[in-house]
Amino acid sequence: MLLGAMDAAGVHKAIITSYEGKDILPDLKGDASALGDTCVEDYYAAHCAYPERLIWFIDSIDPADNNYLSTVERDLDRGAQGIGEWFPAFVGTLPNDPRYERLYDLCRERQLPMIIAFEHWRPGWDTCTCVEDYATFLETFAEVAESYPDVKFLVTHWGCCCWGGADPPFPLLPTFIGLMKRYDNLLTDIAAHQFLFRPPTSSALLEQLVEHLGADRVLYATDWPWGDPSPKAMAANVAFVKNAPFLDEDQKARILGLNACRFLGLQED
Repeated sequence: MLLGAMDAAGVHKAIITSYEGKDILPDLKGDASALGDTCVEDYYAAHCAYPERLIWFIDSIDPADNNYLSTVERDLDRGAQGIGEWFPAFVGTLPNDPRYERLYDLCRERQLPMIIAFEHWRPGWDTCTCVEDYATFLETFAEVAESYPDVKFLVTHWGCCCWGGADPPFPLLPTFIGLMKRYDNLLTDIAAHQFLFRPPTSSALLEQLVEHLGADRVLYATDWPWGDPSPKAMAANVAFVKNAPFLDEDQKARILGLNACRFLGLQED
């Protein structure tokens, strides 16, 4: 399904991030019945089958497991090219949790890019750490960005500052943009905009990100298979960027691929 959608949309490569059931249980309200038997080995097999198309990132990292680094290193040694972490992925974790320092150190040592997502920062989520407000939460990540300036972090979903829906002018977006401006090693993406918002709201979000951060800091992304996993949907998502009237051709090229190449350390061809 993914390869078919990519072909229809003209997408050459995609990042696949290895979820396990425990990573998305909060979204399913603790009901694991629909998860099936998907595990890290399935992502590894997909990457091995299509190494030129699918770039494997590791997820499912539990800081309470004292041996988690050995599992991460095993997967890196067999082909994973980066690390993803969803905060707080487990109860009580924040980006500056000391138990993650070994993971950040590993990214620095191996020059690995890292995808960070903040979906569950808000009070009301089962895994929330009850941070008082968005700015306070972001400061826990600012400590990491400052301590690891040579690690490239992709803060996905425009920082989840309006996760679940909001209308322009997006009241929390300036807070996220302020964090991004402080650290040159941070990028963001537009994943999930296509099913959380509708034009012109989604266009306003992209326009503000480019206006304040520049096209070099924003990546195209889908959040596939969430929302609509069909080839038509992915093609429409690419067209959303290609047809944006406020972007020139150079900006479109950067958002649709060149920035991802830089993040991943790939040649820009």
